[in-house]
Amino acid sequence: MTIKEKYLIEDLALEEHRKWSRWMRHLLSRCKQDKEGNMIIPAHYVYQWIKTGATSYENLEEKEKANYKIEARNTFKIVTKYLFQKEK
Repeated sequence: MTIKEKYLIEDLALEEHRKWSRWMRHLLSRCKQDKEGNMIIPAHYVYQWIKTGATSYENLEEKEKANYKIEARNTFKIVTKYLFQKEK
């Protein structure tokens, strides 16, 4: 693996963590906390996310596709930065 590839992998891993972290904040902001500190996901969110997870990309609503395209653009920016960068 070249140094350039190692830096690319590192930047992509950073981006994946950013996505996961943002999703966790979103998910936990929707939960209710019980007396023991357990986080409970309201049923309507569970059903919504199960439905979305079971739906192919092609069949998603345009609003949902738009969110995925934003994320794809962020990843694309990282990849293209390395594609067009000269080897050192």
